[in-house]
Amino acid sequence: MLTLITTPNGQRLIRSTTKRQAVDHVVKGTITAKTINADELADLLDAGLVIENADYTDPVVEEAANKAEPTEGEAIGQDDQNGE
Repeated sequence: MLTLITTPNGQRLIRSTTKRQAVDHVVKGTITAKTINADELADLLDAGLVIENADYTDPVVEEAANKAEPTEGEAIGQDDQNGE
């Protein structure tokens, strides 16, 4: 598959198996990530950095989870109440 990646520096066409693989390819070497300890957190907050929430739900995982949960009217024992 071809994925179009858009960055502040322009656009790139990346051939990959997944979109995630394409993004990883583009950011490799330009972005680093590490966990921090409490002292580092305090220093960063004192320097004015704010904590951002990265609450991301993968639509495929979310859809599978929704299918696994009974919907209203499909709850266990609901059929018994309807005389079935």
